[in-house]
Amino acid sequence: MQEKDYLKNIVNHIVGFESKQIEDQVLDIIIKMNALDNGTTTSIAELINYNPHNDMIEPLTQSKILGYVELVCKELNIKIENINERKGGLPYFYNFKLEKIAKQKDTLQEAIDFFEKANRVQATSSLLKEFKNCTPYKSPTSIREGGVLQLGYHDYADCVYKIIRQVVDGEIIQDYREQYKLIQDKAIDELTLSDLKVIFTYMDRGERFCDGLIAVSFIDTGKFEKLYERYLKLTAKDFM
Repeated sequence: MQEKDYLKNIVNHIVGFESKQIEDQVLDIIIKMNALDNGTTTSIAELINYNPHNDMIEPLTQSKILGYVELVCKELNIKIENINERKGGLPYFYNFKLEKIAKQKDTLQEAIDFFEKANRVQATSSLLKEFKNCTPYKSPTSIREGGVLQLGYHDYADCVYKIIRQVVDGEIIQDYREQYKLIQDKAIDELTLSDLKVIFTYMDRGERFCDGLIAVSFIDTGKFEKLYERYLKLTAKDFM
């Protein structure tokens, strides 16, 4: 989840029942405020380059938008300190000073990281459930057509290769055979994330040269599921 998406979710939660125009205006202001340095003095008019001669916004609407901005800022731990008393005038031209933005940015990044990890854990848990409920592969069958014998091959369920791709995560391990020999007898609960990348690379590459390697050596023995569960346990530590 990107920072803008997180801010959009917060604004939608607070302002979502209003018109899209008001919601978009609040979001635009919040994004600009979030980018400012701690201690900055500004106004909404300054933030959005508001010119009442070009695009007049009714004072009541300005007050409503300012109120929503303050609610969102409170949610984001941004403190707005008024510089001048709000007596008369247009709300967009009220000057205020922003405080605790540095702390807010840290909190915001923590929230973004939290949601990203939560989404990753949810996705991987769903993938494990899919693997447990599926037929992981179909055994090969041979057919004879026109006197020619065609040998079959193991047909794996999509979730098998989704799991492999997830664990390997695009990493290229050139000496995976040598590394695999060093860890193949290691207890599963002692394997590191790097070890798992090696093992799943070995599966992916090995299947290309030895049909059925994944099925016979890993799925049928129960290792495939246990190895993936080990991966989930290791990657979920950051989330807990």
